[in-house]
Amino acid sequence: MLILKVVGKLAVVMSDAEYNNLLETIHLLKSKANANQLYESI
Repeated sequence: MLILKVVGKLAVVMSDAEYNNLLETIHLLKSKANANQLYESI
């Protein structure tokens, strides 16, 4: 489990798997062409 960011009294807590999935999604959507291809596939 990771605590990603603490702001005041708020914190984000998620599993390693969720964090890695989020990073992968961000990476895949950085390229506009790749993002368009992914959106068209769903």
